[in-house]
Amino acid sequence: MKNEVNKTRKKGKEKKLIIISALALVLTTIMCIAFIAAVEAVTTTNSDLDAASLSLSLFKKKPTTPTTGRAIDEFGNKIATVTVKAEEEVGRVRDDFYGASVNRNELSIGAKMSKDGDGLINDLINTDEIRKAFLNSGMTYYRTDMRIQNYYSDSIDGSVNRTGNLSIHKSSVKFAYENDLKVLFIINSIPPWLANTSSGHCINLFSCTPNNYSQFNELVLDFINFTTNNGEYISSIELEFLNEPYGGSFLDNLPKDSIIKAEEYIKFYNQTYNGIKDVYPEIPFGGLAGSLVHNNTLQMFLTNMSNKMDFISIHPYSTSSYIKENVMKNHLDLLIKYCSLYNANCSRIILSEWNVEGIESLKNASSNNRYSTEISFAYSSLLNAYPSNISSIFYKFMEIYKYSDKENYYEYPDRWAMYSPRDLDNGYYQPYNVTKDFAHYHTGGNMIVNSSSNNESIKSVASLNPKEIWHITVINTATNNIRVNVDVSSTGVKAVKDLATGTIYPVNGGIVDVGILTEYDVKHYEGIVNYEPPAAKTSSEERSSSGGGSSNTGNKLVSVKPDTSVVIPTSKLLINTETNTTTSESKEEKKVYGPVKANEEDIRLYQEEYENELQGNSYIGTLSPAVSNKSYLTIAIIILGSIICTSLIISIIYRRKKREAEKVKRLMDWVDKARALGYTSEKMKEMLAEYNWNKDLVDKVVGR
Repeated sequence: MKNEVNKTRKKGKEKKLIIISALALVLTTIMCIAFIAAVEAVTTTNSDLDAASLSLSLFKKKPTTPTTGRAIDEFGNKIATVTVKAEEEVGRVRDDFYGASVNRNELSIGAKMSKDGDGLINDLINTDEIRKAFLNSGMTYYRTDMRIQNYYSDSIDGSVNRTGNLSIHKSSVKFAYENDLKVLFIINSIPPWLANTSSGHCINLFSCTPNNYSQFNELVLDFINFTTNNGEYISSIELEFLNEPYGGSFLDNLPKDSIIKAEEYIKFYNQTYNGIKDVYPEIPFGGLAGSLVHNNTLQMFLTNMSNKMDFISIHPYSTSSYIKENVMKNHLDLLIKYCSLYNANCSRIILSEWNVEGIESLKNASSNNRYSTEISFAYSSLLNAYPSNISSIFYKFMEIYKYSDKENYYEYPDRWAMYSPRDLDNGYYQPYNVTKDFAHYHTGGNMIVNSSSNNESIKSVASLNPKEIWHITVINTATNNIRVNVDVSSTGVKAVKDLATGTIYPVNGGIVDVGILTEYDVKHYEGIVNYEPPAAKTSSEERSSSGGGSSNTGNKLVSVKPDTSVVIPTSKLLINTETNTTTSESKEEKKVYGPVKANEEDIRLYQEEYENELQGNSYIGTLSPAVSNKSYLTIAIIILGSIICTSLIISIIYRRKKREAEKVKRLMDWVDKARALGYTSEKMKEMLAEYNWNKDLVDKVVGR
């Protein structure tokens, strides 16, 4: 590392005289022209203007203007303004808005998994751990299969013959009941002995219709009675009829979405609906359970069952990107169109499966923010559209195999799971973390209000909870950095707090500058109504103060807290922001996780020093109007100005080179520490880019 710095200095020395001479010649010429022009102006106009001051104005910074309302800030970053409209209410978030698929009874006592990688599902799940993870996520809704075929056998007299152990399902329902959760049971799979094979429409007997609808209803009712403890937990369950019935799971010997398949689905649905509602009219019952592009099934369902559905369930998967395709909005718009056309009541909509398809690389890469942003955008679309009408069930909560068990891991190489317990892969993945944030900040009962952005790449959600606390989420869906202002003038908020870092941003004139959102960045903020900015420090207090950040004017940060936006797991690399030296983890104050920041403050101080020195060494006094352009005094002033300028240039270049060398060394030190922790070159470049380090410099240092 030291050799690189020495090489840089050696090369600089070889060219220093040439560079300095050239710069001095150019600036001397400028000074001469400026002084002559000043003398001429003074002589001609008989003004009291100070010619020396006029010449020095060439080097003064231009005054900056407030960032609010400008398209570009002083650093060239685009500025977007998000406007929160507190008076425009969208609706309250349903209590069961957030949920996930639980396909293998993972929340049940006695559920099993395969932790040995042998493909055998014979290891008991740590139920307490799984349940805790689910509850901590903030989700209140989950979907699971009945799998009727596993629990009932045929009987001679046609009575219910329960031969399987339903206790595992009962445990799940009891857990839901005791924790104010809801379970969406899928009524699916015909027992083979009850299958109607006469039509030839099914090869897999599980996909057939029953040869006795009443007997099938008796099985479903027995399942409900047992799992709800004879109705005690009945308020915790809902019923969805079949899963994607237009496909291979129903009448698998017919083409997808055939007319016959659609007709048989309607007949089967109607018989089951009537049988369940006769006994349990309070249980919500609905269907379709699939994509809206299968028109025969959709239209047949809405035409015939418009008055026999408590909800309609759809599966709005995205084949590439929720952001680019705006999948959620398009699906909802299409659904509402069909519901209106067929006069169907679609006031309750359940997204019983959804996720991003076809981008397994995003699902599997913990360092890529795009997957998180895709999910965040999907949630924002739903919340801003129909928060009071929608329940969303993410596919899926967890898998019961290790990801390394490729032969058995369902849907490998896609990692659909939100979470994996300690006995498997021990991970909380991006969907879990995103859902947890939204479920806690825009939780059930919150009032969603309209919010808009003047930049199409910036999306937002704003909600007010029952305790009158505002939460605002801002999403950058672009691949470039965007500076964001938030207009909270309608909310009464005096400051906002970044819920990830704890940083507080004061509101100025109803506007708060929350800084730059990087590529695919998602930020959550909490509004502070009773905010009192800290009192301004005296000069003596400023001199005696050590650490704790600085207070700037305008819409800048009032206090600086440790930046946790980039976290290095396990052996964390800690950088002291005051000394730029590595420290032990035990000292938590005045530290940041991640790379050192490009020192913009040094740049500012450097500019101020430059100006002060110019002013301190400038020629003092005024020129008499009587002085002629040919006067020896003019020549003397020009020579003096040239000498001063040249001296300043030499001094400044030396100090600048010194600073650059120190900056390179600091960067090299950080790169070495990051590489020792196992970080790749690409990851280091990505992290440093977030802190505005020069790309060419980073490429050179990282790739050395």
